[in-house]
Amino acid sequence: NAPISSVDNITYYFTGNIYDSIVVERDMIVVDGDGYTLYGSGSGTGMDLSHRNNVTIKNMQIKEFDYSIYLYNSSIISIRENNMANNNIAVYLFHSSSTNISENDMMNNGDGPWLRYSSNNTISGNNIANNWGGILLFASSNNTLARNNLLNNQYGIRLSGSSENTLISN
Repeated sequence: NAPISSVDNITYYFTGNIYDSIVVERDMIVVDGDGYTLYGSGSGTGMDLSHRNNVTIKNMQIKEFDYSIYLYNSSIISIRENNMANNNIAVYLFHSSSTNISENDMMNNGDGPWLRYSSNNTISGNNIANNWGGILLFASSNNTLARNNLLNNQYGIRLSGSSENTLISN
């Protein structure tokens, strides 16, 4: 009964605001929020992409969750043009790779993107502001952080647990 529609079973569009979590259960799809909001109750996960490959999440607002977007053992994910606010963690990658997090606004969260044991990801062109933490990498190597605007966070970028070969630019 969620306000989501699809014509081709590949691209799924929000047709209204959603007041619950979404678990993505298919690979090779696009979830386009079409400007609508995914609302939580202050806990849980907004978009769960565990064990997913080749999924795009774009053009939505995600508010009031522990994790606005959660990836576990996922790859080839695109998270772009979203607004994540009032969550504990904006985007959480755990044992995930080849994810592109770009052109998002992550504001007033506990933390911006967290990468744990995740490699070969790109975080670029995001506005990450007014959070406790900006970008955190823990034991995550071979990642690229580029052209992000980090403002009014307790820390901007934090690398720990042997996060080697990380390119940080602009």
